[in-house]
Parts: sequence; structure tokens; C-alpha cells
Amino acid sequence: MAPNDRGTTEPIKLDARLIDITRVSAMLSALAYEENAAENYSRGKSDRYEHPDLDYIQFYINEPDQAIVARQNGRCYISFRGTLSPTKESLGFFFNDWEQNFDLGNRIIHRNNDPSQPACEGRRGYADFIDTQEAKEGLEDVLRCVDDCSDQEDCLVITGHSQGGATATIASILLYDWQPTVVTFGQPPAVDRGCEWIPSERFYRYINSKVEDNNVDLSLDGVPFVPTIVSGSAHYGHALLLG
Repeated sequence: MAPNDRGTTEPIKLDARLIDITRVSAMLSALAYEENAAENYSRGKSDRYEHPDLDYIQFYINEPDQAIVARQNGRCYISFRGTLSPTKESLGFFFNDWEQNFDLGNRIIHRNNDPSQPACEGRRGYADFIDTQEAKEGLEDVLRCVDDCSDQEDCLVITGHSQGGATATIASILLYDWQPTVVTFGQPPAVDRGCEWIPSERFYRYINSKVEDNNVDLSLDGVPFVPTIVSGSAHYGHALLLG
């Protein structure tokens, strides 16, 4: 049993469909962090990419952020990169990332990205990448992929880890009519409570655990539990603890 955003519990069936979607989502969420991933999977100078485990893959990069669009097993995925770890090469991007994370200002997010439709309020820092030309091209690409799906009710998957999961939550409002399944890993809350345009019944929010230094004890990722007294954000969907 797992809590949803309405404070009730409903059973989750971990069937082959959800396991496969989670597997591909986890792979793409990890790939978004891979150093020089676009270069590693590039095929020539035509901005085309190939991955041995995917039918299609394309990268949309505006550092420090990145989206990956992919197709596998008849489904179309868009994955958003989370916060970068500090390295000598990426230190500037790291600080830009954290500046986004701490931007808790309000951002109006319209259903289907249509100003004439209802809206919810989300955190501006998690929506910054959505406003870039690269992200817009990524969203257009994944919708072209969805147009070719044989089952459009079980086609679109939005995913991401940490900050990328928060961006995925916002993207689920923008793509609401395409009936997305949302899979996030260790995400912070990103949208105000009571948003009706997040597909909670199709939203699977994994909470990561890690082994402590003694190689015995487990602890939970703290990011999903960050205080929201200032932001007013809430979690949505089904929470699944990984241990």
C-alpha cells in the first residue's frame, strides 16, 4: 500500500508493465548524469544518436540541464537530469543547479501548456529548464514519438531523478492530455497542494535508500523529505520505498 496525494492508500500492482517502465526510467535517469553522454552515443555529425538498449534516443542540452527523449518497447520517454555533483570541470554548473533548487518562487503551470486552461502553481526553479528552446524541442520530439504509438493510452512516460523528478512533475501538467505515466526517483516536492492536473493514479514516486558506511544500516534519501513550510509544495502519486 502507498499513500497518494489525497492522503488515502490504494494498492499498487507491481506488474510486468510497471517493472519494465521503471527499468527504462531508471536507466534514462542515470544516463542523464553520464559525463559526455551525447558524445558517447553520437553517430557522425548529424546530431543523431544510437544506444544499444534503446530503439531511439536524442539529447537536448542546456547546461546544467538536460532532457533525453527515447523510445523502447513501444513507449516514448522523456527524462530530465537532476542536480549535478560538484567536479572541477562542472563546478560552475553545480552552483547554477543549486541556485535553481533554492528558487522557490511561484510559477504558473497551465494544463497542456495552454494559457486558456486551468493552472497550478509550482516552484520556479524546477521549471526554468522547461522555458528553454532545448526543452521545448525535446517536448515536441517526444510528442512526435507518441503520435506513432499503437496504444497512445500507454505510451508517454516522464521521468527524472531528484531535481529532474521535480521537473518531470511539472512536465506532467504540461502534457496532461497525453495521459503520461510519471516515474521519479528521490524527487523533492515541486507543485502546490491540490493540483488536479497531475496524474496521481499514474504517478510512481520512488524513494531511494542507501547503505551507511558500516555496510549494514540503511538510510533514506533525504531529498523527498525536505521541509515545505516555505514553498507550500506537496508530493503526488504513489510513494514506493526502495530498500
